[in-house]
Amino acid sequence: MAVIGEPKLQFKEVDRLLTCAKALLEKQELDLGRSFATCPAPDSAAFDKILGDALIFLTERFWHEEDLMRSFTADPLLRNPIDRHKEDHAELSTELLAIVLSLQKYGLKELVFRFQRLLGTSLDDHRRNHDAILDRWLAGTTLEKSGVLPK
Repeated sequence: MAVIGEPKLQFKEVDRLLTCAKALLEKQELDLGRSFATCPAPDSAAFDKILGDALIFLTERFWHEEDLMRSFTADPLLRNPIDRHKEDHAELSTELLAIVLSLQKYGLKELVFRFQRLLGTSLDDHRRNHDAILDRWLAGTTLEKSGVLPK
């Protein structure tokens, strides 16, 4: 998705965050045995850092996408897909916030699995169901402005 890949934090950042979370979990399990899965996550400043980076990434990315979508809100046919896209941003952000707020309550293993699901499956679904549509709109707009497509 080259068109909306402009924020300084690209989606390769997501892969890095997922890799870091998985490596952290594996390291802790090796160091402390399987019982670490039930230890409170606040014991891990590294996971706090990963969550902070993810929060920055999602905030910047979603702000950028919603800024781009503003140029399409005048078209009544696009309002429904735009609203669904924004709702999905809210759901993904809410889940990340729930993970952050659960640091005191759950073990690292459960939170890392939730984090991996969020930045893996859930974000992939978002990219396929929403960002791909935005990308097509932007590509069409770019072609129209260049004179390749009629206005």
